[in-house]
Amino acid sequence: MMDRDETGMRISRRGEIWFAYDEQAQLRLYVILSDRDINVAEIDPGKEARSKSDVVIEQWKDAGLSEPSVVRCSRIFTIHENLFGFKVGELSDGDFESVLRTLQECFS
Repeated sequence: MMDRDETGMRISRRGEIWFAYDEQAQLRLYVILSDRDINVAEIDPGKEARSKSDVVIEQWKDAGLSEPSVVRCSRIFTIHENLFGFKVGELSDGDFESVLRTLQECFS
């Protein structure tokens, strides 16, 4: 479960990496894209970029990941806070900026 502030509102921050359950009840890695609604992009550990919408996480160890990983910017979801398991880490500023730039390019 995500942390909450004194009013009971969930606390999540853009760029955080979390394990959360997908629609098939499988635990997957996601990076949080927005603070309000919990919009996330899927992270594929141990994979390489396959398309221009994939972003390689350069600082994967510092982000708390156990292996090189890729953010799949083509796989965006809104996930209910009850489906979040636990926080893994956080993308570096540079990696998160790369994700945001790629999202802007993909959806403009």
